[in-house]
Amino acid sequence: MSSQNLFASSFQGGPLFDIFSAQGADPAANWKLSSSSIKKVFDKNLKGNVYVCEGGPQTFMQLPKDEKMSLSLTQTCLVFQILVPGNQPFSLELSVASVSKAKRRLHFSTAFKEASATPLHAKIPLSMIRRNMWMNFCLDLGDLHMSFFKEALRSTELIMLHPACHVRRLFTLRSPPADTSEVDELINGDSTIEVFTQADTIPRTHAFPTGVEYVTCVVNYERVLRVSGASTVPKDDVTPKARSS
Repeated sequence: MSSQNLFASSFQGGPLFDIFSAQGADPAANWKLSSSSIKKVFDKNLKGNVYVCEGGPQTFMQLPKDEKMSLSLTQTCLVFQILVPGNQPFSLELSVASVSKAKRRLHFSTAFKEASATPLHAKIPLSMIRRNMWMNFCLDLGDLHMSFFKEALRSTELIMLHPACHVRRLFTLRSPPADTSEVDELINGDSTIEVFTQADTIPRTHAFPTGVEYVTCVVNYERVLRVSGASTVPKDDVTPKARSS
């Protein structure tokens, strides 16, 4: 493992790549935890540990711990196994790099009502999430990055989670899994909307235990437009050059 790139020397060519599991003696060793309110607890339903991220807007879990480092995650589907409590805010931020080495930021939040973008930053609403239920929360970063910035994604470099959420596991997939969260969303009179039909599913090794209720929620550009009630995402007039590494 490089001192500057956490996973650069790791093999990422398989069906999935593990980033984090709440199990073990010190699972958050590579994370920066901003507050003592972020704790590892045992979840009886999951029969395993989870990290509970609670607190104010300045509370966060950041990977890697040092912002001078980077993750160098090359698979383009990022999966969070999380639970978001009802009526509480939740957000996450990602630092990503394009094939031209331009660095950009993706900010996902339940506080956003619609998506917006500048050449360096995109804001994405999370009104599609299921609350009080475990999720395979899957971000199709390849599709989102290309759609927002018109350039292919090279890697994910930093992950920051904000309250409120319970976190079981993080990993990447080569392609998005099948979505199971939209069935009741589709009863809206629009016959043109179809459920996602990707062939790939969550590998059994990373499935939730039998008896645990969960959904798989896939976030791509088309779904962002739908929850925003828009045909395109508004662009800021400011066009600064993207920073390169």
